Amino acid sequence: MARFKVFSIGIICFLTLCSVACALILQNHATSVPDRVRLVAVLPVAGKASLHVDNAVLRARFIDALYVRGYPKIPADFIDEVIATSEKEHKVTNATKEVAPRLDDDGAFPYQEWQEALGVDAFLCIDIKESELVGKRFIAFYVLEASLRLIDARTGEELWTSSYRDSDWLMGVNRARLQVDNMVNYGRSLMNMVNFGAGAFPEKRGF
Repeated sequence: MARFKVFSIGIICFLTLCSVACALILQNHATSVPDRVRLVAVLPVAGKASLHVDNAVLRARFIDALYVRGYPKIPADFIDEVIATSEKEHKVTNATKEVAPRLDDDGAFPYQEWQEALGVDAFLCIDIKESELVGKRFIAFYVLEASLRLIDARTGEELWTSSYRDSDWLMGVNRARLQVDNMVNYGRSLMNMVNFGAGAFPEKRGF
């Protein structure tokens, strides 16, 4: 009995000093981004990342990541203005900018209409399929799943598609530390998703 108590105390001390973690990351580029794509407009993020991360911030990270790879920045405000004008002309309004734009009657976005105003080659669509951030007494975990699509601005054809899924859990007795570590890991996963997506775009130099 004494040995069991000593063993239990040892386990608790170990978990107090550090967290036990397990992660699973599934990344897949189903196709490759065509080299002819030069100008990319990043559309508002569909779905919700989390209560702690604003979709506009996530979108800005994608824009910055593409810029680093040599793709000129198309300001989000300019893109939103074009979309809002299109919505107004069709007498359709959104409750917020960070809601995915409307669909046409045939279920597709009016890409050609936006292309004429923006002059871009393609639109990057980011859809958060699942996002969960949970902290409990002895365990904390998150799940993040998203799909990425690149749409030809002139034809509406899907040029590239990719998927990202990441989950991670932590165990420990310090609940406050677990929650902080879980949020840090979740934020890191979001940036991994951004770098993963942008990494599929061929680098542009001298453009």
